[in-house]
Amino acid sequence: MSDFSYQPAYGVRIEREPRVVAAEFGDGYQQRVGDGINTDPQTWELSFNRLLADIDAIEAFLALKAGVTAFTWTPEGGSEISIVCPRWQRIKSSHSVESINATFKQVFE
Repeated sequence: MSDFSYQPAYGVRIEREPRVVAAEFGDGYQQRVGDGINTDPQTWELSFNRLLADIDAIEAFLALKAGVTAFTWTPEGGSEISIVCPRWQRIKSSHSVESINATFKQVFE
């Protein structure tokens, strides 16, 4: 079971930028190779829209990890992955409902 069990309500964006080392030669020829053994980490931009108590719990969890300590999360329909959350934003939208926009970055430890 994942450390973080909440699923985003809407607005999931997944970014991928494989790490590549490239060598360019004078005649325009280029060689590329993956940089390391885990070359394709994912970055997830997520929005959690919940009741105030759930948003408080999500924010407390993220604050406890402080962008330093990795935790596990299972994306909907996917496999469990290790994540750090270096950035999140809390948005007050009504009296009892709020949102958190968070960036989850996959890490390999």
